[in-house]
Amino acid sequence: MTEGKPPKIMIFGLDHNYDPDCHSFSTLLDQDRQMALLLGSIPFVHVHLARLTRKVTGLLCSSLEKFECDDDVMECDPISSKTLISSATGLKEMRVTHSASHWIGVDNCAAQFHNLDIDTQAQFVKPLFENNRKPDEVEIHNQDSKDAIISHYFYQSALILWPKNGSFYMDIHHRPDYLLDQMERGVLPNPLAIVRAMISQSNCTELIIYRLLNICPSLGAKTEALQLLKLMADKSIGVPSEDAAVLISEIECNLIGWPDCEDAINKLLTCKPYQQLCHFATLAKQLFFRNCISGFLSVANQTWNFLMEQFRTTGNFNNHNALISCIQMSVCIEEQSKLVNPSKSEQFLSCFVKLPLIEQCHIIIDLKDIYHKNATGQHFYLSLCRFVAVTFNTSSCKKSNITDCVVDLLRCFLVLDRHPVNIADIFIENVCRPNSCENNHLLEKLVASLHNLNLNTRMTNQLLDSRIAELSLLRKPEFTWSMKDVRFPDADKYPQIVEFLESAKKGATFKLDSIGSIQQAKDFIVYYFGVMEECVERGYSAMAEPLKKGKTISCVIVKTRHLHMALVQQFEAKMEELKRLERLRAFYETSHPSYVESELGGSTSQPQSLGASYGKTKAANPLRIKFKTPKKKKK
Repeated sequence: MTEGKPPKIMIFGLDHNYDPDCHSFSTLLDQDRQMALLLGSIPFVHVHLARLTRKVTGLLCSSLEKFECDDDVMECDPISSKTLISSATGLKEMRVTHSASHWIGVDNCAAQFHNLDIDTQAQFVKPLFENNRKPDEVEIHNQDSKDAIISHYFYQSALILWPKNGSFYMDIHHRPDYLLDQMERGVLPNPLAIVRAMISQSNCTELIIYRLLNICPSLGAKTEALQLLKLMADKSIGVPSEDAAVLISEIECNLIGWPDCEDAINKLLTCKPYQQLCHFATLAKQLFFRNCISGFLSVANQTWNFLMEQFRTTGNFNNHNALISCIQMSVCIEEQSKLVNPSKSEQFLSCFVKLPLIEQCHIIIDLKDIYHKNATGQHFYLSLCRFVAVTFNTSSCKKSNITDCVVDLLRCFLVLDRHPVNIADIFIENVCRPNSCENNHLLEKLVASLHNLNLNTRMTNQLLDSRIAELSLLRKPEFTWSMKDVRFPDADKYPQIVEFLESAKKGATFKLDSIGSIQQAKDFIVYYFGVMEECVERGYSAMAEPLKKGKTISCVIVKTRHLHMALVQQFEAKMEELKRLERLRAFYETSHPSYVESELGGSTSQPQSLGASYGKTKAANPLRIKFKTPKKKKK
């Protein structure tokens, strides 16, 4: 089976124009039906019904009526792509092209052919596009400029045919999706020859290459698969997806072998190294799972080097998922290879210490599985956890808000070995350490999640005592018009408003340069003072209204008590929390008196977990228990 030369295409225009969305051979009328039956009876040709489009493009004349094509342009003979025609305004350079769409076969099934150059390959047999015919569609581009371009579209239903011996060429170059569908279904004879023919033509897209590569294992096409891998490298495709990584590993292990495809895969890795790091890690893991250790070490080490180079260049890891995959891969590298210097843990730790706290926490949470994988992963994970726990400082949490992940982070610390250092204890001590913040949100989050944490009694009491001490220092807010913690939007743009909100004044009038009309003043008020709840969240509460005196437009701003009322409500809620935590703290003292005494006396007895303490009480949730002091028995 050979690809052959491009066939000569013949086009017959039909007398009627049909709706391209529903036309078929069964809907043809009169002479059109007779023509279709006649051409379809020829045994050595393929016949298709399609809509032919003629596009005439040129410079826009002074009026649309003057834009008329000469008779020469509308003839049925093939036309060169560029033709000089005469118009009322002089010579205008025109471009005439043809295209076909909405293909239908004789079986009334859709059969789309793409990128077909009708101007050079086709012969117009029957007259098409009547002279002096008005265009079916007009498009004007850059109408307001001197270089405005106008395009006229003329549509014509037509029969298109070519010799059957050229059908293979047409399918290869203009309908490859159809061949791929047929090969994947296994209904085409000699599919290996079709694969070779499709590889030989240079118009293979990324999707076509991937589908061909997916067919190769079932055909045992080792040489063709290697050619496709090299073609992916030549076209700088690289490893475009996770599925492609899995497929490449399957072909390498089951079809080609690592020695033969090593060079091709190495070239793939250099195409888009920073964009495809996650896919490289997937490829390495798949090679490892398929027991191709040589291929795994080669791909994994190159991927790790790309990752470190990216951090040295940008100072950050752009893709979190790629980072997690690469770290998991590095653990396997140090476990499997004795020739590789086991310094990747230290190499990554030097980068890890430079990351923001929130990224460090998410890395620890997402890598919790490697702790139980092997000794290398355990040592690596302990190094990361120890650094975060020891260097943790609640005063730095304003820049990196880890409130949402602090519970998951503590869970990761609780599963670690307590010897020689209990990392969970160190972390809790740092969280409970007094700081300048009025409210330790991390401590509040952990105390609220005690029922979901399997903490021992000492840790629980430490968190409760710290939170109780913090809440005990709070005092009821006194009323003042000064709003010191205001976070006004666009504060740099309106410094006078910020200064007013921070002052003790109740009201003020402002003439703003950005306000030139009453409507602008109303928009300003709606945006900055329209929703009181949003204002309170920003640390201020005020109402505003526009004021017009002559041509001067101002905004009158008056503070309200809503912020003070919200602060009082927050204080009362914290006092309720304080009472609840004091009852809970008393519950633990009475439930575990011997343990509390031994802890205070320096005993080394093992602490009892919070979950175990629940079983000794009748209540399911100690947070809801109202503690009552026992009554003295009468003598």
